[in-house]
Amino acid sequence: MMWVVKATDSYPDSVQLHAQHGPVFWWRILGRRSLMVGTFEAAMHLLKGEHAIVEADYPPSVHHVLGRWALVNLHGKQHLHIKHLAQAAFTPKAIRGYLPRMQATAEEAVQKWAAQGDILVYHEMKWFTFRVAVDIIVGFDDSWTRPGPDGFDCVSTLFKDWLDGLFRWGSTAFHSIHLATLL
Repeated sequence: MMWVVKATDSYPDSVQLHAQHGPVFWWRILGRRSLMVGTFEAAMHLLKGEHAIVEADYPPSVHHVLGRWALVNLHGKQHLHIKHLAQAAFTPKAIRGYLPRMQATAEEAVQKWAAQGDILVYHEMKWFTFRVAVDIIVGFDDSWTRPGPDGFDCVSTLFKDWLDGLFRWGSTAFHSIHLATLL
């Protein structure tokens, strides 16, 4: 059974929807049928039932851009093997190892913001988040996040284009490159 809920001036309140329809119900978001999950227990049941109860659905662009060995594109034993390898980076011990670098990055950012006075919070938080991701998760040095034409502005624009390409595959430079490699 599916309910279509229409909001007049914004998205409906998810707490109210779950109170009305229960912990799990179908809903249409942006024209696509989606399962809304409202409790930890229901979410765990669905996640553990991947491929038996539910099937994840990603746009074709995600499969093209991330490639066939991306975790979202794998199933069964292959998915579990790659997931097991990736989980090592997110253990409590590994995360504790990231903290000194994250703290140094945060302190540098706060000093920069204090020296500037007024800042554009959205832009600065985007810079900070990207800097932490590039430094800690990817492991690159801070040259990627320095101001300037070859630094953060350039890399941020490329990253934004790449993210846009995940969900609007047919109209991006990445799609053109993909088509060119097929020729």
